[in-house]
Amino acid sequence: METNLIPLGIDAGNGAEDNVRLIIEGNRGPLEAHAGGDIWISTLSETDGNLKLEVDIVVSEKGNVALYAADGISAHQA
Repeated sequence: METNLIPLGIDAGNGAEDNVRLIIEGNRGPLEAHAGGDIWISTLSETDGNLKLEVDIVVSEKGNVALYAADGISAHQA
């Protein structure tokens, strides 16, 4: 199944203080995120739409990663 996802790329930096905290509209991706510190990403929908998140690469050098998507998280090209 082919989808028309909007790619997301985030690079916060390499320091432990460089964190990513985002709330994004669902049905986005593939997500690529890099941070030296924590990564926290959640999805939302303005309607009762899709709250899926497609993930490609998520890397935290010195922190924790939390991904929240009510309709699921899938791997890009798994």
